Amino acid sequence: TKSAGNAGFDLTVQLEEPYTLQAGESKTFGTGVAVWLQDPSLVGLILPRSKLGSKHGLIIGNGTGVLDSNYQGELMVNLWNRSSEPFTIEDGMAVAQLVITKIPYLIDIVEVEEFEEKSERGSKGINCEELRLRTKLPYEAGELV
Repeated sequence: TKSAGNAGFDLTVQLEEPYTLQAGESKTFGTGVAVWLQDPSLVGLILPRSKLGSKHGLIIGNGTGVLDSNYQGELMVNLWNRSSEPFTIEDGMAVAQLVITKIPYLIDIVEVEEFEEKSERGSKGINCEELRLRTKLPYEAGELV
């Protein structure tokens, strides 16, 4: 469902009969909604519903689902009951939300040996060797989507 002011569309499960998700169990459910965004500057994000997570411990199993613009199928939602109690999922229950947003710009990524400049933050908070990637800059004004 979608109403004025809502950022996302509710995604509901389609079930023949209620399903009880046991504590610690995860299961993938169909939503009955098929989407094809077509526009490569768009991305769909399948996000959790805060009430289910905070009150019942029910969250999306992979945190956030990413819907690429070239995907053409039914949206599936993996739910994980991280609580210590069983939770019953009913047909038509809103379990996630779909937010469609524009990718500000499409970028090329290149691997580099070292960054040409140092940011103020640097790698503070991450103490490991990592693959160094950067966006291919500068962009011409017309290259931004």
